[in-house]
Amino acid sequence: MIGRLNHVAIAVKDLAVATALYRDMRDHPGVTVTKFSEVSTGLSRYDYVDIQAKTQRQIAEEPIDAAVILFGTNDAQGISLDGVIHDFGTDGWKAAYARRIDDLVAMLRGQGIAVYWVGLPEMKRVGFDGRMDLINGVVSERMEALGVPFIETETLTRDAAGEYDAYLPETGTGRRRLMRASDGIHMTMAGYIRIAEPVAARLKRDAGLETPTEATAEPAGA
Repeated sequence: MIGRLNHVAIAVKDLAVATALYRDMRDHPGVTVTKFSEVSTGLSRYDYVDIQAKTQRQIAEEPIDAAVILFGTNDAQGISLDGVIHDFGTDGWKAAYARRIDDLVAMLRGQGIAVYWVGLPEMKRVGFDGRMDLINGVVSERMEALGVPFIETETLTRDAAGEYDAYLPETGTGRRRLMRASDGIHMTMAGYIRIAEPVAARLKRDAGLETPTEATAEPAGA
């Protein structure tokens, strides 16, 4: 629960998610969406960018009330931890990845920051989707154990038959819109807006910012 929502820090690989969330939150005075993002980063390669240390520096420079986290598309690679390299998908990798998740959540909560974790969407290529499913599994398990809201996005990015579809109905109009980029990984702005909607709904609910209309609707992925 967020006591008083002033700033929402977006710790994501792609700035577009932060932009989409800003679109949903901009009508609430005093709410600022801050982009804490870094291209091509994640929790696997701290030799490239140490997300734990970087996030600590960012929140020291700009205090926040809530952090919305989305990582994973660059994380299907080995993790070096305590002098040991753990290959992706092994039990050692899962334990190392879980440890980095736990450390990041503990650091944020230790400073009174509410944490929200967004799951990875459905991917076009079956092999890559399987790797992202593995990451989603580790993350969702840790979120349940830690009591952190996990906002699932796979169902939001599938069609009525439960399959990947680049075109999906737009909220409100029902009009089919192109939601995914040609690589089947990234999204168009319409797609980012789609996955940001349940995130914004959860933040508004927890911060007491819902309008009467919003309060009567149960957000997807909540």
